[in-house]
Amino acid sequence: MKSKLWKKRWIWIALIAQSIVILVLLFNLRRNMIYKSYNPAITTYIKSDTLDSREGLVAHWSFDDFKLDYVKDDSGNGHDGFFLSQFNMIYPKEILSNIFNYHYIFGVPKKVDGKIGNAVELNGRQWLSGGNYLKYNTDIFTISAWVMRSGDDNSYVPTIMAKGAWSFYDGWWLTTKPNSRFIDMGIAWGEDYVHIESGYEMPSDEWHHIAVTMNNEAHEIQFFIDGKPFGKKHENVPQWLVNWNHDLLIGDFDGSGRWPWIGKIDEVYFFNEILDEEKIFELYNKAK
Repeated sequence: MKSKLWKKRWIWIALIAQSIVILVLLFNLRRNMIYKSYNPAITTYIKSDTLDSREGLVAHWSFDDFKLDYVKDDSGNGHDGFFLSQFNMIYPKEILSNIFNYHYIFGVPKKVDGKIGNAVELNGRQWLSGGNYLKYNTDIFTISAWVMRSGDDNSYVPTIMAKGAWSFYDGWWLTTKPNSRFIDMGIAWGEDYVHIESGYEMPSDEWHHIAVTMNNEAHEIQFFIDGKPFGKKHENVPQWLVNWNHDLLIGDFDGSGRWPWIGKIDEVYFFNEILDEEKIFELYNKAK
């Protein structure tokens, strides 16, 4: 009698284990599908003089009033963003949101107090896509954001903002080196890549303003921390390949969720020109 009972128990244990394996396989398949959908295999080098005229502000995501999936572009240029996640494209969020707080379960972005108004809190399971608009595909630009790194950050390479593809070595990504919290800018040019180091170590649980000017034509990169230049301007920087086919992402590198930002992000700007020190300080000073 006991042997039959244990036999049934082992059958149930085997079925549960099999179900877990199937769920893991389905999850990894879904993750791979998400990665491929946002990382097509072809990218093209486009010089800045073939793009639209430089008119300054391209996009501004303030995160003051975002929805579950939608983030308005406050620049007025219509470059609205949308949240992506390994989970929130699978489950019926609207129904579950009325039952319990699922921010840390299904990867839904959380609205929190920011430096100016509200900010978004990311836990490594979600990121913002700003789309793939013409004015992002440039080799002269400035990016700016308020960020706070979580003390619970366990990301291998936490990424603030990126437009690139790892498998094909192109584009750029504002991030840190593996297992480091020193801010740098990764760039790639088809055959190789390099991290241009700022020398600034990002503390945890503190708001800091980070801006970077990128000039591919002049081979220059300049970091700004809290409104001021940090270190000397990097010169003789290798020319990177402008990423043409992939979305501009905030809070992740390539849409796969492997290098996510864990913490808060606020007041993200993208300009298709090089801002001077005075204008970058004005961006920083808005939160004062």
